Amino acid sequence: MCSAYLALSRLPCPFAVGVIGDICSRASVAAAGVANKRQIPVISPASTSPSLSAPDFFFRTVPSDRFQGVAAAHLVRSSGANVTALVYEDDAYGYGLAFSFIAGFTKDGGMVPVVYQFKDGKGDPQAAAAEVKSGVQGKGVQAVFMATNNLTFAADFLVAAKAANISLPIFAGDALSDYMLYEQLAGRPSLINTFTSTSVSPGSREFVQAYSSFTGSDPSTNYQAFAAHAYDAVTALLRAYQAAAAPKDGAAVKAQLDKLDFQGVGGRVQFDAFGDLVPDNQTYVAVKFNSTSGARMVQGAVS
Repeated sequence: MCSAYLALSRLPCPFAVGVIGDICSRASVAAAGVANKRQIPVISPASTSPSLSAPDFFFRTVPSDRFQGVAAAHLVRSSGANVTALVYEDDAYGYGLAFSFIAGFTKDGGMVPVVYQFKDGKGDPQAAAAEVKSGVQGKGVQAVFMATNNLTFAADFLVAAKAANISLPIFAGDALSDYMLYEQLAGRPSLINTFTSTSVSPGSREFVQAYSSFTGSDPSTNYQAFAAHAYDAVTALLRAYQAAAAPKDGAAVKAQLDKLDFQGVGGRVQFDAFGDLVPDNQTYVAVKFNSTSGARMVQGAVS
């Protein structure tokens, strides 16, 4: 559950000077207010909503979706698609990524004439597929971009699109690069073979190997890309604490986080004035699934 607000507001230790988390954006949005009030830096390794960009005590070792949306737009355009349907969930993650994508895609001359929006837990995959198919027939839609972290909806949409005889490339943000998406399909016919997601860099080869060895997991199926960024979040907090001036409280630690610049296992770690990770051309990669085994295959960097 996304309960970072409760966890942070009930933090029992009066000497805490930093927190690692949360994962989902809506939890971090709630927690950020408490962190600011208590002046405790929070570093998230996974929350990407643009609504979290502010000059306060919230930091993240992954870039804001204002960057990911543009990278995803470039990826879709590079496929040859100029007209795209958008399917998004109206929450902190989906809304931010969707409108960042629209801005990036239309800036380059693309069009997004079909938009299917749904609220948390209320999406209808069959209705979304029907809107996309109508867009193919009437508005020349050439691809679909999904902005949601709802794995069940995304899997059901891929199945519904296949059943509706839609044969388009499907793209999505980092939340859907999860192997659990493949498991949600449960062997049903789907468009998984045309599906590509953007994802933050999985980290250095050495880190991926070390993580997989430690956890006993197969990096092609069970490796979590955010593991590298969680490691960098802890490293950033420790470095900032070590460099902080007495009395080494939250404000002193934040002052050092503002100055950090080091090469982490997930890439360069440097924060801008809003606590956002400064991205580079190696920040995002394109990921596809093997339609038979579900193994995730990194296709290369996305600029």
